[in-house]
Amino acid sequence: MTRPFLPLAAALMAGISCGSLCRISDLSVQVMLVIVLILISWILAFKKLSLIHPLLLLSIFLLGILDLNLYLNPHVGGDHIRNFAGGEKITAEGMICENPQVSPEKTELVVSASRIIRQGKYIPVSGRVLLNIREPYPFHYGDFIRFHTRLRIPRNFQNPGGFDYETHLRFRGILVR
Repeated sequence: MTRPFLPLAAALMAGISCGSLCRISDLSVQVMLVIVLILISWILAFKKLSLIHPLLLLSIFLLGILDLNLYLNPHVGGDHIRNFAGGEKITAEGMICENPQVSPEKTELVVSASRIIRQGKYIPVSGRVLLNIREPYPFHYGDFIRFHTRLRIPRNFQNPGGFDYETHLRFRGILVR
């Protein structure tokens, strides 16, 4: 075989593509991966090497699905800023972690939140927030800012075949705006 990693890369890409097209639960993928790995070890123990290549490709395919699931659906802890999204306005602090996108109408910032201020007390938080400011301000990457806002979970417009804004933000690591 002249290019041994080409089928493995194709299996990984197929798993990532399959994971992006349909949501498959982590538990079922993990169970299937454990079964495939047990079969691979059984095949290696009894030297039935003719079946090892399809099972290896299947395991890489399943790893691609798991990788995308972990990327798009991260497990957020109790200190994640997403837990504070809702009706009331909050005051939060954080550092600008991407270059600001400035236009004549607005400034778009991605802020890595570090804490929330409630009744004079600091509550440590984690996570990234997409912050839109109506006027163009001269913010810079690395600036530490305090902002007062109402946090919202990003939603799509539900247009068939339209742009998937929620997934776009998840790929950027943003779960709140």
